[in-house]
Amino acid sequence: MNETSAVVEDNRIRAVALPASGAIVLLLGGMLGNFVFGASTIALPEIATALHLDAGTAGLVVSLFALGFASSLVLGGRLGDRAGRRLLFRLGLVALAVTSLAAGAAPGGVVLLVARVLQGIAAGLMLPQVLSTIQHAATGAARARWLAGYAFAVAAGATAGLLVAGALASVSPEGWRALFVVVAAISVLVLACTRSVPDTRSVRSAGLDPVGSVLFAIGIAAILLPLSLGPQHGWPWWTIVLFTVAVIALVVFALWERRIDEGRALVPMAVLREPVLLAGLAMTATFFCGYGAFFYLFSLSAENGMGLSALGAAVALVPFAVGFLIAATLAPRLAAVWRPVTMMRFGAAAQVVMLVLIAIILMVQWPTPNEALLQPALFLFGAAQAIMFTPLISTVMSSVSHHVSGLASGLFTTAQQLATALSVALLGALYTALGSGGVAFAGCLLVDAALGAVFFALAGLTRPGTSSASTASMPSRP
Repeated sequence: MNETSAVVEDNRIRAVALPASGAIVLLLGGMLGNFVFGASTIALPEIATALHLDAGTAGLVVSLFALGFASSLVLGGRLGDRAGRRLLFRLGLVALAVTSLAAGAAPGGVVLLVARVLQGIAAGLMLPQVLSTIQHAATGAARARWLAGYAFAVAAGATAGLLVAGALASVSPEGWRALFVVVAAISVLVLACTRSVPDTRSVRSAGLDPVGSVLFAIGIAAILLPLSLGPQHGWPWWTIVLFTVAVIALVVFALWERRIDEGRALVPMAVLREPVLLAGLAMTATFFCGYGAFFYLFSLSAENGMGLSALGAAVALVPFAVGFLIAATLAPRLAAVWRPVTMMRFGAAAQVVMLVLIAIILMVQWPTPNEALLQPALFLFGAAQAIMFTPLISTVMSSVSHHVSGLASGLFTTAQQLATALSVALLGALYTALGSGGVAFAGCLLVDAALGAVFFALAGLTRPGTSSASTASMPSRP
């Protein structure tokens, strides 16, 4: 297909608008992916007790989901670009329903662990289609509104997962089984509504890259597994071996991607030469290092230091979630007044201030912080995070041609998963080294504040809404 015919065909496909009903269905899928991750983390103690799992095996229940999820995101995005994003969205929902039922009915640890890997892969196939379809089928103010809606869905899904899992765990020791049934039921409900989702794909046929896909999956898995399990096992020798495997696999992957025709590559080098995309991915990693570690450490401190139950810890985070949701809803209006860089920098500065304030509250008032001080600070912290996150999404997605929007979405979410795992491992180790109390939590929050300052600096490297000729003119496969 030559450039002229590609543009004509592209305009024809982009004329298929994204209706509000279709966007809502996509966002429900986005909520579901985050719901699964947050809920299973909170339900982990009940799962371990019911199935008589030791600490190492219990950790795999969360780790293997993250492994399957992160290693399939880029492939899921590319398959959506090639075969159709609605098709991959539907296939992911079907697979998520089936694997969730298998996890809920698991008679023992082995079946549960296999189901969790497959559940992660299902989510990895489904989730990239959300952002890529919005990027492809929506324009102007509508695109800004639905990208802000995605930020809303991330927070709402994670919060709902925490609350639902905590509530079910408090009702019955077997409540975790009902949790997976809930995931399956929501998957089927969203699937039934997907007729309103437009069928989009790249007009430039992308070939399959099985070698690159396997190398990338090995590299990601060999990073996530030791990051997830290393801290609780004291970083044994096999974690070093896996990190070495990761480096080798990713180096070979990069060499392979440089050698293969870009029309067939899993991650075309032309895409990675886009400076705004690279800056956006670095900012994504920085943002989720702070976001993921905060959720993990707050839940850990609330249950172990403040004496709260799993449900109580989830409820304590509600002010943060409410602030995030309100600010994400207002973000399109702010975007009409402020440039994305200004929004991100304002949010980052506000985050730094709120984290320092929360750290002071915890150091002075541990283990019973004054709720009249802590809750407003959590609310404003959540709002600051949304003001950072919403324009960050548009920065990443707008930096590449929509022909590879599925790839960009996969890279964005992969950076999110890797950063979350890295921050939980490193800041979790710092938390333990500092004594696992209020001072320890406060010290980790100050590290998060430093990450906010890094995000502020990186924002200056972005020019939202632009894309280089390299991605726009990426060759198609003949």
